[in-house]
Amino acid sequence: MNLDRYKTKLGVAQLTHIIDEIGEQGLLSLIVEKLSEGCKPSDIARDLHIPFMIMWEWLGADDKRMKAYNHGWELYAQDVHAETIQIADSSSIEEVPLARLRIDTRFKAASNYDRKRFGAKEVQDTRGFAGGVTIVIGQVESPYAQRVVEQPVQQIAEQDVLDVSPLVIEVGASKPVVMQEAEDV
Repeated sequence: MNLDRYKTKLGVAQLTHIIDEIGEQGLLSLIVEKLSEGCKPSDIARDLHIPFMIMWEWLGADDKRMKAYNHGWELYAQDVHAETIQIADSSSIEEVPLARLRIDTRFKAASNYDRKRFGAKEVQDTRGFAGGVTIVIGQVESPYAQRVVEQPVQQIAEQDVLDVSPLVIEVGASKPVVMQEAEDV
C-alpha cells in the first residue's frame, strides 16, 4: 500500500473518530475557535492528527461548514485590526518604523480575511466631476495647440527693416507727443 494512501486512510479514520466523539458541530466550532485565535489551518489539522487536505475537503464538502470557516477568519481579522491600535499606542518614537511595518502587515492580513470590513473601499467622487491624474507614456498632443507650419527662411533686405528704437512720449496730453528719442541703454 502506498504511504500517501495509508496517511489518507488514517486521516479519514481520525476525522471519523473525532466526529464520533464531539460531533460535526463540535469539530467545526473547534476549528473556528482556533482560527479566530490566529492558529494556522495546517497547525489545527496537525493538532487533530488529521492531514490538512482531509480537513480542507471535509470543510469544503458543505457550504455551511465553509461559511463557518470563513467566519473564523473574519473574527481573526477583527482581533488583528484591534491589535494595530495597541501596537501604535505602545510604540516609542524610536520604534515607529518597526511599529508601522507591524501595523501595515496586520492591516493587510485583516483586509484579506474580511474584505467587507477591512478591504479597500471604492471611493466615489461626489463633486460632480471626475478627478485624478492620468499618466500617458508617449507623445501627447493637445487639441488646443496650434500647428506651426515650417516655412523656408527668407532673406530680408535692410530697407525692409523698421526702426523701432525707443521713444519718450509725453503722457497725459490729448495726443501723444514724441519728446525725444531715448538714449541707448
